[in-house]
Amino acid sequence: MGVDYWTTLDDLDLIIVSDAAKCPKPERGIFDLFLSRANLRPDQCVFIDDKQSNVQAATDLGWRAVKWDLMADTAEQLFEGLKEQGVVLPGAVVSALEKSKAADGRGKTY
Repeated sequence: MGVDYWTTLDDLDLIIVSDAAKCPKPERGIFDLFLSRANLRPDQCVFIDDKQSNVQAATDLGWRAVKWDLMADTAEQLFEGLKEQGVVLPGAVVSALEKSKAADGRGKTY
């Protein structure tokens, strides 16, 4: 069973794709662009990426960051990483995670 992480994209306030923005990671410009558009400070944001160099760049700039690989990691691993960074997961996500865990016997509570 598992969680459909794509359904949680609606819960995000802003997404910027570096290729579309023509700001390559891990250069500072992509991070500054996001902060400018969102009108936030780095400590108010979470950066998610599959490359450790990009995650480290975000961390170095004061962001909370989670290394997560869409092709290799599970949605549950992403949500656990977010939780470790102090992100409060939306109720629908928590409910879906708990149903998924109960169905496969892992029973971990988020």
